[in-house]
Amino acid sequence: MATLPSRLAALLGAMVLLSGCLSSCPTSEDAEAKARIFAPEEPPKAQRLAEEALDPDVLATDAAIRRRILRMSAAEMRYRLGDFQVVSEVEFEWRRGGDRVALSERAELEQSSAGDFRVKIDNDRDFGMELRYVQGV
Repeated sequence: MATLPSRLAALLGAMVLLSGCLSSCPTSEDAEAKARIFAPEEPPKAQRLAEEALDPDVLATDAAIRRRILRMSAAEMRYRLGDFQVVSEVEFEWRRGGDRVALSERAELEQSSAGDFRVKIDNDRDFGMELRYVQGV
C-alpha cells in the first residue's frame, strides 16, 4: 500500500508533466509573436526616403522638389550618396603694387554611408588640420 507522501509526489509529478504539455502547445498568439520577432526589420525612415527617385531635370521648374532637396536630412543624404571621396586643390594669388602673396591649398573629404567621415585641409605654408568622426566619436 502506497503512503500519502508517495501518492502526493506522484500526483504532483503528473501535474507538472500535464502543465508542461499544455504550455508547450502552440497557440495562434504564439505563431503571431514568432512571425513578428523573426520578420525582417523595417528599414530606417531616412533609407526609405532615399529610395524615392527625385528628378534633377525639374529642379528649375518644380518648387516642391527644390524644397524636398533643401530640407533633406543628413541621414537621407548619406543613404543617397553612399561612400564617397572629394579632393580639391586651389591656388590664390594677391598682388598690390610690386608685392605678391600666394597660397596653395588642398582639401580632402571622405565619407562612408555609415556616417563616418574625415576632412583634411592643408596648404603650402604648413598650416592645416584634420578631423575624423568615426563611430560617433
